[in-house]
Amino acid sequence: MGAISDTLRRLGIPLDQQQRREIAALDDEFSEMKAEIQRLKAQNLKLQAKVNPLEREIERLKHRIEENSSNTTTLPEIRETILLMVFKHKDLTTEQIAFDLKMEPETVVFHLEELMDLEMVGDTHWDDVNGMRHWHVLQPGRRYLDRLGKLP
Repeated sequence: MGAISDTLRRLGIPLDQQQRREIAALDDEFSEMKAEIQRLKAQNLKLQAKVNPLEREIERLKHRIEENSSNTTTLPEIRETILLMVFKHKDLTTEQIAFDLKMEPETVVFHLEELMDLEMVGDTHWDDVNGMRHWHVLQPGRRYLDRLGKLP
């Protein structure tokens, strides 16, 4: 018989035919649930065996991303200088930056466009009359300066 029937018999509890059928159905259901629990436990062990290495790999990749992001966001000193200058003096033109840094405008444009590729600066507008680009700092640029402790 089943675990429930056996327990009732050991306890000496008399059952009529209808009660025996109900207990037998409960025994079957109980056996099925025990088998399902064993199957789920085995499945859980297999899944844990797969998950544990994946969790370690995720942690390793997170650490690697942190290392890479801190390494890749270090700008050359001249770009940091230009970024800080544009931050402090809103809407500077390429020519103003070149004059203040005693550099050729083409060189300044090169550095500004590199900063633009990193989404740290943007050109506000193009002055058609004088042919000058005006520059401003974007949020990633402010975040970079803040991380360096260079924001007021």
